[in-house]
Amino acid sequence: DTNYTLPVMTANGIATDSSDVISAVQYIYEATCAAPTWTVASDHDVYYIDSTGSVTVNFIFTNPNANQYLWDFGDNSTDSSTGNVSHKYFSPGSYSVGVTGCMTDCLPLNSCTSAIIDFEIRDTTSSLQVVSGDELGIKLFPNPALKTLNIRIPDELGAQSYQLLDISGRSVASGFLNVGATMIDINTIENGIYSMRVWNKEGVKDRMAILRLAVIK
Repeated sequence: DTNYTLPVMTANGIATDSSDVISAVQYIYEATCAAPTWTVASDHDVYYIDSTGSVTVNFIFTNPNANQYLWDFGDNSTDSSTGNVSHKYFSPGSYSVGVTGCMTDCLPLNSCTSAIIDFEIRDTTSSLQVVSGDELGIKLFPNPALKTLNIRIPDELGAQSYQLLDISGRSVASGFLNVGATMIDINTIENGIYSMRVWNKEGVKDRMAILRLAVIK
């Protein structure tokens, strides 16, 4: 079968100039993909950015039996590997890394399974303080949200900047928030769990608030 570049059947019979008489056809079961047994995890749950401004995260497999692994590292970068891999990060935050293991030498071709790896990176090289939005009195409502989201900023915090990120760390919305309530249109944002970063509008990130948001439509 040229689609698979593998022999997938045997056929027994008699071929003549005018006809082919097939007496038996047998599937080659040895070419069937084995059940996936691989699992993967990061070597720690929490990492710290060091004096170089970065940190290396190692991803380690147990019982690997796929031929190729495709990676989405959660920081807008991707890669492929045949086994363990390392990746360097430069920004603090909560990351969800997606990995898909595919079998390329058996049937069905490109039989794949996926996994998600969650971990946190903390910044130890600056004075940035990460706190819960609730601690500062920042409120999101409704939560879960449907088409619009309201954010209330206490007067004492002043105007703020915000960034909304999906579980892979990709920014899906950003802007500015005045004191009091601000309404944001999220009608084009897909269902899912998001994190919102809120910090001083002037760009001084001495303190950043983190809030969680669910979007359900």
